[in-house]
Amino acid sequence: MNSKELNLLGIREWKWISKNYDKPNLLLGNGFSVNIADQFNYKSLFEEFIKNADKEFSALFKMFGTTNFEIIQEYLTHSTKVNQIFDLETERIFKAIENLKNGLIKTINKVHPRFKEIDLNQIDRLTKQLVDDFGDVYSLNYDMFLYHLIMHSVDLYKQSEREVAYQDYFWGNSNSETIEFVPFQNFKHYKHVYYLHGALCYFKNDIIDYKILRKPAIELIEVIENKIREGKFPLFVSEGTSSDKLKSIGRSNYLNFCLRKLKTDKEPLLVFGTSLSSNDKHIVDAICQNKRDLIIAVYIGNKTETILNREVAEFKEMFDKKCSSIDFINSNSLFKF
Repeated sequence: MNSKELNLLGIREWKWISKNYDKPNLLLGNGFSVNIADQFNYKSLFEEFIKNADKEFSALFKMFGTTNFEIIQEYLTHSTKVNQIFDLETERIFKAIENLKNGLIKTINKVHPRFKEIDLNQIDRLTKQLVDDFGDVYSLNYDMFLYHLIMHSVDLYKQSEREVAYQDYFWGNSNSETIEFVPFQNFKHYKHVYYLHGALCYFKNDIIDYKILRKPAIELIEVIENKIREGKFPLFVSEGTSSDKLKSIGRSNYLNFCLRKLKTDKEPLLVFGTSLSSNDKHIVDAICQNKRDLIIAVYIGNKTETILNREVAEFKEMFDKKCSSIDFINSNSLFKF
């Protein structure tokens, strides 16, 4: 459908209405990452893992009612200790722990491109667009693209090419490998990125959430994989119902912090790359905590008028009377991928 036909459905081009908004905040879903790399056209890391894992893992995750890799590792580790006390066989459990770690590493390898495979010109374009045209960024993705965009925005700031940069609240105690989460930040030259469902570069140590740092000449994905081999699992919410996701969020100071920020934010919000299905009801509820202007980017593709009308109606039902206003835009008119 062309822009005139879409306009009749109430779906505008971003350039037509962007002047009505002063750098709105963004909520990014998986559609953002898919536009950068086709490998991300999958439902979740958990689903990819289960697809190729031994059947026993499907039973384990199902029995304990979780999709959290770290929780399953904890249960398996506790099982080995109990078995050792009662002089029972532990070899199969230790093997399962190794298979859990290796399976996640293999899955990350399969779906996440290396930094050397990323188009740096694309990273540059997207970073400049984010810095120039938008405010804070909320992300439902746990891949490393925003990590690279954050780092590039800092480089641009240091080179005085841009007046602000992005930051993710990991600026506390640090060493050569990690830096800790701090729940405040008073530097005016920063906008903020909030990973609502965590990210592969974030880990948890007791009650402390921290981010691993990239190293010269070493791929960040490789650093993450080494952490997993050590028995540390990334801090991310992979799958499950909205209630399941809220439980996972509740285990992390950082994830709780991000969700609270979305709840208290009153700035206009542009939603891109997510349909906000029932599994993300907690995100919809957070958006509806305050009256705000909302812009929904609708993916057009080969959809018929009937399908587009239904999607617009579904979004209106989600947010009507809970937001100050709702605009709809063609998602293809937003980013310069």
